[in-house]
Amino acid sequence: MIKRLVFSFTITLLITFIVTFAMFFEVGKFQPTAYRNDVNNRWTDWSSALVVRQKSNADISKQLEMLQAFSSIDLSNSLQSDAQKKAFWINCYNALVQYSLSKDAYLYENKSAFYSLPLLKLKDIQLSLDDIEHGILRRSQLKYGFGYFTNPFSSSIEELLRIELRDPRIHFALNCGAKSCPPIRIYHPQKIEEELNKNSAEFLKKMSQHDNKNNILKTSALFKWFRGDFGSKAGILKLYHHYDILEVSKNPSLRYIEYDWTLTLHQYVED
Repeated sequence: MIKRLVFSFTITLLITFIVTFAMFFEVGKFQPTAYRNDVNNRWTDWSSALVVRQKSNADISKQLEMLQAFSSIDLSNSLQSDAQKKAFWINCYNALVQYSLSKDAYLYENKSAFYSLPLLKLKDIQLSLDDIEHGILRRSQLKYGFGYFTNPFSSSIEELLRIELRDPRIHFALNCGAKSCPPIRIYHPQKIEEELNKNSAEFLKKMSQHDNKNNILKTSALFKWFRGDFGSKAGILKLYHHYDILEVSKNPSLRYIEYDWTLTLHQYVED
């Protein structure tokens, strides 16, 4: 009788172990995909929430500290499309500028040093605003190469995180703190095309002056600094034609409006 009870108990334990192991194995196979999809949404939502908090002058230091638990590989696995990457990194860039300069406006006195500061920290790398803009969003273009020269010394992590196709519209989305910068909009991967087009069109209309008599188009100095990103003069005019700011028949000379570097925070789009 006792042997039978021991045998039954042993069988019960064995079955329980097998069932538990099978459940764990199945969950183990299933979870990574579900988790990865969830993180995709979570990261882009996190970046947009970062801008929302900064816009309301709420502290975002704890949100930024969260990133230190994740590696560049974690981020790369989560941000798989260019739409996700653009939304995430543009939001991060704009929030970091506003947060850092709101805390210490003196940083803006030396702009070159400020844009080189390691403001975004992951488990395995620290990224500056220059890293985000020129390395990730401009796909390893040299900062002072006018958009014609790729950085031959880009790191493997930069190559892991950067976008696949360069998109010149990011220049109308990034706000570096200057008065002449485009206003800040919150970007979402599922609406990134609409949002980038809207900010681009509104910025170009505001910053452009067309002298019909002399056939001169006065426009933002961004086009001078990143001329190659836009495809030189032909690409710049094509952009104006695309947004119906300039008639297709017009082929004006370009003049660049002096950039106003006055520190001007909290330039947000009011939708």
